[in-house]
Amino acid sequence: IVARKDELRDVTVEVSSPMFDPGWFSPGMEESFEVFVRIYLATARQAHDEGRISFLPYTNGSYFKPHRDNRPGNRSIDVFLMEASPPDENGFMTFGPYAWQKRNYTGKARTIIAEIDENMIRSRGDTAIHVSEVDYIVDITPPPLGEDEISHVISRFPGEKQARARQAVIYANPRTIRNLMGVIDGFEKEYIEFLFRLNDPSDEVKAIAENLKTVIRHRDTIQIGVGAISGHMIELGVFDGFKDLGIWSEVSAPGMGNLIKRGIATGKYATLRPGKAVCATLSGMRGEEIRWADDNPLIELHPADYVVNITNVSRIENMVAINNVTQVDLTGQITCETQFGPRQINGPGGQPEFHIGAFF
Repeated sequence: IVARKDELRDVTVEVSSPMFDPGWFSPGMEESFEVFVRIYLATARQAHDEGRISFLPYTNGSYFKPHRDNRPGNRSIDVFLMEASPPDENGFMTFGPYAWQKRNYTGKARTIIAEIDENMIRSRGDTAIHVSEVDYIVDITPPPLGEDEISHVISRFPGEKQARARQAVIYANPRTIRNLMGVIDGFEKEYIEFLFRLNDPSDEVKAIAENLKTVIRHRDTIQIGVGAISGHMIELGVFDGFKDLGIWSEVSAPGMGNLIKRGIATGKYATLRPGKAVCATLSGMRGEEIRWADDNPLIELHPADYVVNITNVSRIENMVAINNVTQVDLTGQITCETQFGPRQINGPGGQPEFHIGAFF
């Protein structure tokens, strides 16, 4: 699409959480593409700072509302492009480890293109889509990574982390690693370690984990963000020793799959979907945990506006929402969207719905 920029005008592009820039974030693309981004990562933040892209100010639970509303000028969708797992013997693909808004888009778009990748897991929950429901299927399965490619990535890590980095690379999708190789030399070390969940928790983060242990109770249902602080909570042992926890979470976090595997998070007493861990995406889990989730009946993915939904969250008894903030002022007000004044670093994601729902 970017290669056709000279023949395209006024194309609106909605992107979920871009780790890489295919070209439309770059200067000189404004006549061809109007780009809206839902979740900001490093590449999108820079383009937003320079005024080339726009942020859509919706929470993840209300994001699809402008598409759904039956009113003049509502946003139409001409083409929806998505990744999917390969069809099974009955012709059903799944949304893989990322459900997000795919169900909503497939019900609204005029043309649906499914890119299938043999590396995508088959997910349970509300994720199945039949080949008859899509217009085009393209196989984009890449060849396995070569040793030179693996070595190039892990060389960016200090020696004591290279063994863990190798495991993370081997479990990652080869397409993700190859895209990352084109930009990794421009990333700060801290950001690379965060992307691979190899960043070390600070003393402050460890103190937060110790405090969080005093909040959790047996049979609680938890939601965890995947930020630089909350992403450490599981592997710092916050939930060890608790029984029959439930999981109702937008994203996942490192160690969440292992909570299920170890029998700590059984969901036995969950108000909604008992016996299941419910998420909108498995983003944040380690690669080996995502592989374990392949066709696993203990884990369900559902659309974001079902999971990240104040009404549903408020129905869940003993709901505990655990998220990140960037700043706290002297009156206790927090922000998770901006930093040091007006700079936009991200949107609210699912944090408002989960905290309001948990409060109720």
